[in-house]
Amino acid sequence: MDNKKNNILIKTIVIVLISMVISTTSAFAQLGDISPPNNTVISINDVVSNLITFAIGSGAALFLILFMWGSLEWLMSAGDKMHLEKARGRIVSAVIGLILLACVFAILQIVKAVTFDPSVVAPGAPSTPVIPGNPGGPGVNCNAIPTPPQCQTPI
Repeated sequence: MDNKKNNILIKTIVIVLISMVISTTSAFAQLGDISPPNNTVISINDVVSNLITFAIGSGAALFLILFMWGSLEWLMSAGDKMHLEKARGRIVSAVIGLILLACVFAILQIVKAVTFDPSVVAPGAPSTPVIPGNPGGPGVNCNAIPTPPQCQTPI
């Protein structure tokens, strides 16, 4: 009987995941051309932000799956003490994981702010690097694409 319950649970999870993939595919099809605009510079800050977003999203999805799995086990336990404890343990583990995920997110946001935004460490510091001999003036990054108007020399 326990094997039959596990098979039903696995089939349910597979159906839910497949339906999630199919529904997002139709949503992405509505975007049209999603290529980046010309002269786009991807900074390390953008890459780190995207990795953090992906990791947090994956962790939240894992929480949801484990929580639903524990809830379904709880419902299908039919009052059996062993199965109830197993389901309760899975739900508690999922909630603890979600709390840890929130703490990691907060710590990563602090580290990212301190690492990539100098005004957090030294209030009043420009957030863009000051380049010695910069024709644009202090706080203007003349190496940015497109070039700021202060850095362009008339022809």
